[in-house]
Amino acid sequence: MDRERVAFLCAGYLNLESTREELREFETLLLDGEAEEFIKAALTDAYYHLPLERYKDLSAERAALIFDTIKDPIVPKQTSSLKIMWRAAAAVLIIGGSLLLINRPRIQETKEKMVTHEITPGKEGATLVLANGRKILLSDASKGELANESGVVISKNEEGALIYSVRNTGGNKAGAGQKNSYNMLSTARGEQYQIRLPDSSLIWLNAASKLKFPSSFHALKERRVELSGEAYFEVAKNRKQPFVVQTGGQEVKVLGTHFNVSSYVDEPNAVTTLLEGSVQVSGNGEVKVLKPGERAVRTGTRIKVSEADLSEDMAWKNGDFYFNNEGIESIMRQISRWYDVDIIYQGELTDEKFYGTISRSKNINQVLNVLEKTRGIHFKIEGRRILIMK
Repeated sequence: MDRERVAFLCAGYLNLESTREELREFETLLLDGEAEEFIKAALTDAYYHLPLERYKDLSAERAALIFDTIKDPIVPKQTSSLKIMWRAAAAVLIIGGSLLLINRPRIQETKEKMVTHEITPGKEGATLVLANGRKILLSDASKGELANESGVVISKNEEGALIYSVRNTGGNKAGAGQKNSYNMLSTARGEQYQIRLPDSSLIWLNAASKLKFPSSFHALKERRVELSGEAYFEVAKNRKQPFVVQTGGQEVKVLGTHFNVSSYVDEPNAVTTLLEGSVQVSGNGEVKVLKPGERAVRTGTRIKVSEADLSEDMAWKNGDFYFNNEGIESIMRQISRWYDVDIIYQGELTDEKFYGTISRSKNINQVLNVLEKTRGIHFKIEGRRILIMK
């Protein structure tokens, strides 16, 4: 057995660079009982191929722990694509006193730890408030037409998304000669929702977020919406009508592109991430133009542009939590919004940093069990309150 080949397979696996064939080869080795000791030894070599300098000092004991963890998946994830499956499932490796959640394949099922309290993850749901004050609970609303405002039909499609569409009214454009009205779409904690605006722009709204928008963009110089919270935008192109997302203290201006904006009032930073096209981020007299793959972080009155980690910034839309050197307070704010729970800290907070991916489809106890493996933090569930202690 070629030790260099095994070390190469281990490094590719842990570094998320394996091809489909290399992944199958590595899985075969893991299931081969006679190869166990050889793989544990090769893991120490594999870590010298990783880009994370802090994890290069790997002892034989920790290599054994890694091997056992890889063979016994903690957070398996169903998917039809092998490549997506092994990139999305999370394993727990305790290295250097920090919790490293490393993506790796699902090799076998594991029994979930039994818990007393069961808090389920968030779901598709939101509340739509029309200009006349009427409220529609979208999780309860039947599919089909919900309302008709000045020739703009509001409906819920088969997938449960909210659709705004312009109805032809005898040759007149919807909203012509009428004062524009505004609607509000809001998600509570534990909810997320998708909407298609009258201009065909698509928006995914994260938990605990609000989006205010005109029921029609006709005769407006720009397509301006107001956001509190987080949303991902796929804006329909219209050079004559720029699309503007207004948040607290900043504006994001585009013609047509794909981008994400996170601007929660309880977060220290507002983050705009560009996936496609071009956007202009401005605030307090400062203006920055982003290129695809860049992010703008506004802290106070300053806007800083840097290379984005799209896995991190788009994790929520892809159904995951993604932690990259994340502190416990930041993590628990995300958990509070998605699971609709209150967080209470008891005593001194841990200074552990967390890395990795956990599916947002898991019940809260499964997420907390993974986080507890740092040995520096413990959780207690009381109703919809999460108590955190060392």
